Amino acid sequence: MILAVMLLQAAIQDAPPSVSTPSPTSPVAASNPQTPPARPSVQQMFDAANAHLEAGRCAEAITGYSALEARISETRNVFVMATVRARKGRCLETTGNRAEAEAPLVWALAHLDSASEVSRGDIYFARMALGRIRYTQTNYAAARSEFSAALPLATAETRRDPLIWFARSGVFEDQSEALARADEALALVAQAAQAGQAGQEGRRNTAAVRTVRARILLNQGNHGAANSALLRALGEQGGLDRSVNASDIATRSDLAISAILLGNPTQAQRYLAFTGAGQLGASPFGGGGSIAPPPCGSETGLQPDDMAIVEFGIGLNGAVAYATTVYLSRPSDVGAAAFAEAVRNWSWRHEDVAGIEPLLRAVTRVELRCSTASQGLDVYAIINAELDRWLAGQSARPFDTTGNPTAILAAANTELESRRAAGRGADVLAPLMAIADNPLTDEVKKVATLTEALSILETLSAPVAARVAIETRLLAAVADSPRDHDYLRGLRRLLARNDVEADALSSAVLKLSLAERVDVGERVELLSAIANDTRLPATDPLKVAALVRLANLQAAAGQVEAARASYAQTGLEAQQCALVDARPSMQRSGASSSDYPLEAQRWGFEGWARVEFDIRGDGRTANRRAVIVYPPLVFRHASVGIIEDARFTQTFRPDGNLGCGGASQTIRFNLPE
Repeated sequence: MILAVMLLQAAIQDAPPSVSTPSPTSPVAASNPQTPPARPSVQQMFDAANAHLEAGRCAEAITGYSALEARISETRNVFVMATVRARKGRCLETTGNRAEAEAPLVWALAHLDSASEVSRGDIYFARMALGRIRYTQTNYAAARSEFSAALPLATAETRRDPLIWFARSGVFEDQSEALARADEALALVAQAAQAGQAGQEGRRNTAAVRTVRARILLNQGNHGAANSALLRALGEQGGLDRSVNASDIATRSDLAISAILLGNPTQAQRYLAFTGAGQLGASPFGGGGSIAPPPCGSETGLQPDDMAIVEFGIGLNGAVAYATTVYLSRPSDVGAAAFAEAVRNWSWRHEDVAGIEPLLRAVTRVELRCSTASQGLDVYAIINAELDRWLAGQSARPFDTTGNPTAILAAANTELESRRAAGRGADVLAPLMAIADNPLTDEVKKVATLTEALSILETLSAPVAARVAIETRLLAAVADSPRDHDYLRGLRRLLARNDVEADALSSAVLKLSLAERVDVGERVELLSAIANDTRLPATDPLKVAALVRLANLQAAAGQVEAARASYAQTGLEAQQCALVDARPSMQRSGASSSDYPLEAQRWGFEGWARVEFDIRGDGRTANRRAVIVYPPLVFRHASVGIIEDARFTQTFRPDGNLGCGGASQTIRFNLPE
C-alpha cells in the first residue's frame, strides 16, 4: 500500500498539467484519428515492468525500468527510484550484464529502507545479485558479506540460495562457517526431497550441494572426508557414465583432485576420463590463443610452490566467460583470486572455439602455477617506445589495452571507427595499433591496419624510428616464421636505406634482430658493428646485448680471452646478462614416444603443458616447473621430464652460472591417429 501511494504521488507530480487524456470511447477520440495515444502513468509503467519481471522476461523489464528512471525524480522519489533500480539491477545480473548491474544495485541498497517490510524482497534479491557479482569479480570476502546480509531476509523457499553461495565463496577462507552453511543447505535439500522433490531431481540437487561442501573439505586438507562425500555425490548423480552435465563434471573433476591428493593417480585419471577432458580435437586449446599464468611475487601474493585448479568457461566470442579457482594448495582468498583473474584474461579466436561441444566449452579446467620468468630484452620494445614517445608529442589520444584480448579487440574496432570519423590522423594510430598487436587479430586484418598506420606516419612526417616500428611489424605479419626468407630480405632492405642507417637506434635494432637469424660469420659482423657504434653510449641496452652475444660466439670458437674482454665491456654482473642475452635455442628436445604416460594412453587423454625452466651455461636445464597443464593432473611429470632431457645452445658466463633464466616451452601430447 505504501508503495502504491508513493507511485501515485509520483505519477501526479510527473503528469503534464495542461494535457487532457480522453477516454478511447469518447467522441473526441473517435472523431479525431490523429489524437496521440495517452501517455501511460508512472504506476502503469511500473506495473508493466513488474509483470515482465515476474514472468521472467528480463529484457522487457529492463526496458521498462529504464523508462521509469527517466520519468521519476531521484531526489523527490528516492524510495520509488531505489525500488526501480533494485529490480533493474537484479534483471541485469540475471541476463549476464554484471558490469551494468553493479551501480544500480549499490545505489538501491544505499537508499532502500531495511526496516520496511515492503522492501524486504527487493533488498534480498539485490543482495543476492550483488553477491554473485562480487563472486565473479573474485572478491570472495565481499561476496560472503552480501550473502550473509541476504540470509535473514530469505523466505523458507529462498533460504537455500544464500547458504549455498556463502559456502561457495568460503572455500578458501571462513571455511568453518562455510561448512556450517553447506550443512544447513544440505538439510534443506533433504527436507525438500522428503516433501515431494524425490527422484532424480532431488538426488541431483543433493549431490550439487554435497560437492560444494566437499570442495571446502578438500581445501581444508581433509582429503579423506572430501573423497567420501564426493563418492556419495557421484552415487546420487547415477555413478560414472557417458551422459554428463556441468554438475557431473564438477563432482568427477573434484574426485580426481581428491584421488591425487590421496596418492591414487590411476583412479584420478579414471574420474577425469568420464568428464570429457583431454580430447584435444574438441578442447578450447586446439587453436592456440592468448594465455599466460599469473606472476609470482608481491603483486599477486603467489609463491612458486602454489598449485591451483581453475575452472572456466569460454563464450562464443572466444573470451573467458567466467573463471573460478576450485582447489588451491595454500588456500587464501587472495591466491584464489590471483589464479582466477589470470584465466579471466585468456582469449581465443572465435572461429577456434565455435566448433567445440557446448558443454566442454562451458566447463573446462586447468592446473596452474605462477610464473617466475623474467621478460629479458625485447629489442622491438625499444623501438616501439620511440613510436609511443612521438605519439605523446603529437598529443595523440591513447587507447587502453589492458584486460581481456577479446574485449580489447571489440573496443578497439569501435573506437577506430569513431576516431576515423573525427578525422585526426594521429588519434587513429592508437586503436589501429591495438588491433594490429592483438593476438586474436587475423593476418589479413593485421596487415591492413599496419599498412594504414604506416601511411598515416608517412603523411605526418614521423621520425624514422617510429616508421621502422611499424615496418618491422608488417614484415612479421606476412612472414611464415621469424626465419622466413622474405622476412630476412625485408630486414636487409630496411637496413640498406639511408635514413635507417643514419638513425643509430633503428640501425642497431635491425642488426640485432637480423643477427639472431643468420650464420655465424655474418652474426659476428653485425654484432661487432653494434658494439663499435660510437653513436650509442656504452651502457645502451642494445650495445650491451650485442657484446654479450659476441662473447658467446667467441667462447664457442675457443677465443676465451676475447670473450672475457667483450663481456667486461658490458659492465654487467655475471647473473645479470641473462636479461639482455638472446634466448638459447633448443638443440635436442628430449622427447620420445616413451614419454607418453601409459595411463594417459589407456584413457585416451591428449593434452599439453607449458614448462618454465632455466638454462645453464652448458645448455642443460634447471629449476623445471610446469606452469599450465591441460588436462589437470595428467601430464605434469611427463612434461617436466622431457625438459630435463632437453639440451640448448651453450652460453658464455665468466662464473659458469645460468645462461638464461625463465625460459619456457610448450609440450603437446597427441595420440597417433
